[in-house]
Amino acid sequence: MLIDRIIRAKQGDQEEMAALLQQFSPLLRKWGGKLLGEDGIEEMTLAFLEIIQAIEPKRFRCQEDGTVVSYLAQSVRNAYVQRQKQFFRQPAIGFSLDSAEEADEDPMIGREDPSGDRNFFDLLERCPNLTEKEQQVLTYIYYWGYSATEIAVAWNTSKQNIHQIKQRGLRKLRSWLTEKA
Repeated sequence: MLIDRIIRAKQGDQEEMAALLQQFSPLLRKWGGKLLGEDGIEEMTLAFLEIIQAIEPKRFRCQEDGTVVSYLAQSVRNAYVQRQKQFFRQPAIGFSLDSAEEADEDPMIGREDPSGDRNFFDLLERCPNLTEKEQQVLTYIYYWGYSATEIAVAWNTSKQNIHQIKQRGLRKLRSWLTEKA
């Protein structure tokens, strides 16, 4: 029974804990993928381990597998909701994407690329196929060091959308550079 596996995992049986993680990995991937932040699946795995350690098997009136699975699924969902709330309660990231373009305030703005003859912004501006949004995303990620999640929150869009814009921009840039060479 599942409750017996949980008891053994709580007692330190690593094989049972690994088996539980394997059994519930689809659920952890589901909620971890929805979690904002860089390490969603890892966060949900940690939450699952905490849930397993906090379970008191004696409190279950019905110890059948279906009941325990239902309890664990609801607990993982609750952990997801709790972590999402924590993410949004964090203080503001401390940046404005508009302020990143104010070159006079940042000493890094004048840095040049390793080739020494053109800087990062000139490279992006010379590529005729890049849209303004692709230029902005590439600049924020590769020049300023922001993550896709930070940009997505600032632009009120999904991190997948930011990732797609970045990939599209990189493909266009790569294509333009290979044509030029």
